Amino acid sequence: MTHKHIILASAVALLMAGCIREEAPNAEADITCCTLPEGYILDKEIDYYAGYDNTIHAFPLDITVRDGVGLTSLSPCFELTPGATIEPASGSTHDFSSPVRYKVTSEDRKWSKEYSVCFHYRSQQDFPLVMHLDSAETESGFHTFHDGIITWCSGNRGFRLVNTGAAPDMYPTVYSPDGYSNGCAVLTTRTTGSLGEMAGMPIAAGNLFIGTFDILNAMKDALAATKFGTTYTHKPLAVEGWYKYTPGPKFYEDGQYTDRVDHGNMNAIFFETDDNVKMLDGHADTEGWNHPAMVALASMPEIPVATEWTHFRLEFDYDRYGHGVDPDKLAAGRYSISLIFSSSAGGGEFEGAPGSTLMLDEIRIINE
Repeated sequence: MTHKHIILASAVALLMAGCIREEAPNAEADITCCTLPEGYILDKEIDYYAGYDNTIHAFPLDITVRDGVGLTSLSPCFELTPGATIEPASGSTHDFSSPVRYKVTSEDRKWSKEYSVCFHYRSQQDFPLVMHLDSAETESGFHTFHDGIITWCSGNRGFRLVNTGAAPDMYPTVYSPDGYSNGCAVLTTRTTGSLGEMAGMPIAAGNLFIGTFDILNAMKDALAATKFGTTYTHKPLAVEGWYKYTPGPKFYEDGQYTDRVDHGNMNAIFFETDDNVKMLDGHADTEGWNHPAMVALASMPEIPVATEWTHFRLEFDYDRYGHGVDPDKLAAGRYSISLIFSSSAGGGEFEGAPGSTLMLDEIRIINE
């Protein structure tokens, strides 16, 4: 799949009486990076753009650290949007056995954000045995799913860029109470309206994955913005769950609708990480998951139509890549896993049938 790049630019230089006005103070108030001493942070990628959490009345910043890091005396350093300030000060020492709140104020002093910064350990026992998808929270105007330490990600943030007025249940990835067991996730391929069409992104497939979505790159390179993976310290053998799937009536491709039948897909990836490869992105998908870091793949490239709840099982293929699993690296958190689901397999090329719907529930990873 290929992606269209969009350049959004505007001329802002004003010349008055032979003088150029000074640039206005920045109105952004974001934490863009957090650092601790080398080796402390376990997270491959940190989500600095999580939506406002109404339950804690703050923007959450959750960072996983390695076992043995003392939480009672940490001195995190923060990078901010230009000109912004933070209180308490960057580099000051605090007890993070419970979250610490920070206030970031924009350079123009008109805007501020309250952050709840949490450092925590990750043990494999915390990884949910079954991801139930039983409930979702409405964050930044759309539904977000949480299962234990897992916060499922989707392309909803990208959809919001071109559909700011959409109701939560009109996004590509939403919650439904009508699951196999209690609630479930519903992934639906949507049209993106006139603004999405102008941006060269006429449809948006419903998707759900373990990883992060880089909103800053979403309009430039949607594949690079979609990042997959979270640390996993067991050897996975299979992924199981329940699904329903119905393709939409008309398939959109090359600027027109055709009679081609849409299909969704499911992928589970297991890969090795290092200083250069922390996560994989959507480009690895378009290249058939042939990235050098890949260790095993479990895949259903074409989901069969199922109008009733149907069981699926994806087996991890380790022979495909010929890479063994190093027990020492496994224990040290050097491997990552992601589960990736889409209502339209061609969604990355903005191809698919609006209305194609994939429902998911009770997803389980089977370990060795």
